[in-house]
Amino acid sequence: MALIAAGAFSIGTTFASDGGPLVDALVKKGVLSAQEGEEIRMEMQQAYMGTTGGMLSWGNSAVKGVKLYGDIRLRYQWDDANGGGTVDDERQRLRYRMRIGADYQFADNFRAGMRFETGAGNNTTNNTFGDGGNGPFDDTGDALLVGLAYLTYENDDIFGSGLVDNVEITLGKMKNQFMIDGAFWDSDINPEGAYQAVSWDGVFVDNFDITLRTAQYIMTGDDREGGARNRGDGRDKWHGMYKAQMQMDYEYSNKSKFSVAPMFLYADGLPSSIDFRGPGAAPLAAGTFNRQHTYTVLMLPMEYKFKAFGQSNKLKATYGVNLSAEDGDNGGNGQFAQIGYKIGSAKKKGSWQIDTDFRYLEEDSMPNYIVNSNFYSPGGNQRTGAYGYMVSARYALTDNITVTGTWFHAYAIENDSPFGDEESQIIQADLNWKF
Repeated sequence: MALIAAGAFSIGTTFASDGGPLVDALVKKGVLSAQEGEEIRMEMQQAYMGTTGGMLSWGNSAVKGVKLYGDIRLRYQWDDANGGGTVDDERQRLRYRMRIGADYQFADNFRAGMRFETGAGNNTTNNTFGDGGNGPFDDTGDALLVGLAYLTYENDDIFGSGLVDNVEITLGKMKNQFMIDGAFWDSDINPEGAYQAVSWDGVFVDNFDITLRTAQYIMTGDDREGGARNRGDGRDKWHGMYKAQMQMDYEYSNKSKFSVAPMFLYADGLPSSIDFRGPGAAPLAAGTFNRQHTYTVLMLPMEYKFKAFGQSNKLKATYGVNLSAEDGDNGGNGQFAQIGYKIGSAKKKGSWQIDTDFRYLEEDSMPNYIVNSNFYSPGGNQRTGAYGYMVSARYALTDNITVTGTWFHAYAIENDSPFGDEESQIIQADLNWKF
């Protein structure tokens, strides 16, 4: 019996993993009894489970489940900046993005996630074809970076107190979890630090929920005090971003929902690569602070989701102001706003969606390094001091493959841009598939 089991297992893990067709055949021929066959199957299964090459092992019984996922996007992008100042640029690029990740669900209220992704900067996950820098087909510029690496504790009744309906604490490099539109927080940016949230369901009346969120993000984390490497320009200190938000959701009887989420954002002493002194000025010394580097922002995002025309719909609006904005040579600064509309949801084969908005961002109203990097960037990193439009349409070819076209058209706010009377356009055509 031992020889038969060993021989059956040696045929391959495919046979061994399902009880062994060879053993079934021997029982059918009368060589083995039914009881002997069952004993051999058990031995085969034990041997199979004991081999690292025959199974996917999570290494710890505390892992209750794992979800693997990923996506790849091919993009054609045309952008044009022209008008005043010294900027007059038109270019076309073929780009790609790849992301591969895993979500882990542990026992005892813990979950974790990690994701690797392409990227060429702190606010983009795109790589450009042919941009390796060392000749044709060079791949030295095609980086694969850590996009997510976080651990979350979540409990629907912490300490059995019954005081809150849900508590969530996250540490690491995480997705943005605040209610803020992509116009003001680029979807490619995953902050690093700590996040906390508590929520209550059915507050005072049914269908009225409240969620309080806070976050402490590390923006620059190299803290040197003294010594030859202390440059004294602010780059050797910890700088952070702090956010707090109260989101209130009310769901109506027809399944429509209204949400409003006042938010406070503070970023302390962050140097910027933008020279606000205007075109033609001599370059700033490395690490020098520019005119605006501290942000104290109050904002009010709102949205209303409802069903109409046989589709899901969303109206969205945001108003905000940077209380720390400085009045300088470029005029008054500090306010930003947006109003937009989305219809449809391109998630299933044959479905579609259209998303459009108007946005207005005075210079220094929001940190340049977090707002949408596609909207307005005639100076490379200048992304505020402009107003304009975004229109996007998406269609699902299959449940996993979509095509998207997006147009951004922005104009410099008069006397509010170091690049003069500037106009910027970007057109993107995307092919995206998920797996």
